[in-house]
Amino acid sequence: DTGMKAETRKNLLVSLAAVVLFFAVFEATLRIFYISSAAELYAPDAELERKLAPSHHALVRARDFEMVVQTNALGLRDAEVGEKRPGVKRVLVLGDSYPFGYGVKQAEAFPARLEESLQSRGKTVEVINAGVFGWGPDQELIWLRREGVKLKPDVVVIAFYVGNDAIDSFTKKFFVVEEGKLKRVKPLLSGEELNALEFRSFLRKNFLVYAFLSEQVRTILAARAASGEGVALNEFEMLRKDYSPDIEAGMEVSQAVVAEMARVSREAGAEPLLVVIPTQMQYDGEKWEAVRRQFGLESNGFDLEKPDQALQGFARGQGLAVLDLLPALKEARQAGALNLPVDGHWNAAGHEVAAEALASALAVQGMV
Repeated sequence: DTGMKAETRKNLLVSLAAVVLFFAVFEATLRIFYISSAAELYAPDAELERKLAPSHHALVRARDFEMVVQTNALGLRDAEVGEKRPGVKRVLVLGDSYPFGYGVKQAEAFPARLEESLQSRGKTVEVINAGVFGWGPDQELIWLRREGVKLKPDVVVIAFYVGNDAIDSFTKKFFVVEEGKLKRVKPLLSGEELNALEFRSFLRKNFLVYAFLSEQVRTILAARAASGEGVALNEFEMLRKDYSPDIEAGMEVSQAVVAEMARVSREAGAEPLLVVIPTQMQYDGEKWEAVRRQFGLESNGFDLEKPDQALQGFARGQGLAVLDLLPALKEARQAGALNLPVDGHWNAAGHEVAAEALASALAVQGMV
């Protein structure tokens, strides 16, 4: 009996050693070959759920790009922001992964290119990139109220991505519209929830095995959604002639959030400008045909300009200046690709088109 117990202990120790060795080799392999996830850049936040970790440096690699991310003390992918200088117009750009510059160098993202373009036109301006990949309009509003207004901007650019900003407002459910008023319904994260997120963030940043496995789970869940399992809100849903109740609800909330961002901006002494960022499907015929074939979509059920027209109509009703980037991107697409081939975000050329169109709009409207 004693011999059997000793043998059992020996087998358990051998098994444990094998498991430890496996994960050690797995970890070492990942440190050489792993395509790191941008999720490793996040830090938890009670109000926002997550934000970019301040003063953080990381390398993010994907199949078609390699991106160095350096955040400042505010958790923004930009240089450190000092006191506002006399005589300098300060432009604050809010948005998601597009202004953030997901997939390109920091200097290639359209806020950085916007600053260069305006300065080359003789404008004394400073552009602050407050784009955070993964955020929706709801989180942008919360951050604007809490941090953005402290920066004393003269212009607030609200970059609205047609593909998922309305969907984000519906799925994340930070706010609802009740009796015509915007109301926050998502509770703040508790101390226990923040501690759990901090621990998971620690694991992601220090153990690539955990980062890799958690990324695979997210990928599987995203694939299930895209294939129709569960709630599938693909970007092409925004282009249907007839919206589903979920999309209608998302549009209602996201527009109310944009209206509130405009109000907060004006109250802080800044002029708001809504910039409509279309999906690649809207200006790239090859992309639209590929998506249509993949999902078996009938063209007569879609209107590729519907969301842009709806947002322009909404902006006019709010007395809000608006720039739709669709015409500029359509024209530029004839000369070459504007998006990364696999990831799908803008490449450097796409950001350049956006920056030039935005610089012209700001100058023409006398905002800078």
